[in-house]
Amino acid sequence: DISYDIHLRYNVEEDPKQGTSMHFTMQGEINGKPFEEQFQLPRDLAFNFAHDASRIAIRHG
Repeated sequence: DISYDIHLRYNVEEDPKQGTSMHFTMQGEINGKPFEEQFQLPRDLAFNFAHDASRIAIRHG
């Protein structure tokens, strides 16, 4: 069994050079080990955030 408690928070960021992007903070616990990671995706790729989030979860658990 794998136990987990994961929170994924996001906010919109505006950058004059980069444009609009989404900043994500993923934190929680997988199998009793706490973790926290952040990642940023440009506006046109933000719809695919689950891909990045799943890679982080796999890396930690």
